[in-house]
Amino acid sequence: MKESVRKEIRSRRRAMSPDERQNLSRAIESGVAGMSEYKRSRVVLAYAATEEEVRTAELIDCALAEGKTVVLPRVEGEELVLHSILGRRELSPGRFGILEPPASCPTVAPERVDLALIPGVAFDQAGWRLGMGKGFYDRLLPKLEKAFTVGLAYESQIVDEVERGGHDRPVDAVVTEKRVIRRGEIAKFKM
Repeated sequence: MKESVRKEIRSRRRAMSPDERQNLSRAIESGVAGMSEYKRSRVVLAYAATEEEVRTAELIDCALAEGKTVVLPRVEGEELVLHSILGRRELSPGRFGILEPPASCPTVAPERVDLALIPGVAFDQAGWRLGMGKGFYDRLLPKLEKAFTVGLAYESQIVDEVERGGHDRPVDAVVTEKRVIRRGEIAKFKM
């Protein structure tokens, strides 16, 4: 079941043109930047997007310009280790070809993160996420004790229900180009 959902959603993302992905990503980044949790945050966990994922470059640049500490994950073994960056130019392809900080960048404990931007293949309206299947974020999410976690997704990635297991954790909110879906709230803010 999970694999068929991954295949379907990834096919939808691949069908988007680069311009469409860029425009939708800008709307999503704007939605995040307007959230009170973002405005109050000091330490922001972001990710360097793959070609298919919601882009985060402008949000990373904005957070850095606002004086926030921006951290990105680096794959080390089977874990994601968080490193602070001064700019995106520090990033280089890692084990899976995804841009990540070098090991020489300062590490940041997950407990210090105020706001965490979380990628995913699919999300449901209760905040449950379906990742790529390697479990990296499933292992990281429980360590983000005080962070407000935000899934970034195109509206086409929202599904009725994400199949979940005992290790899965929901995000606190999901931001799409059309809305902010907050876990536990029935009403949704339309952008």
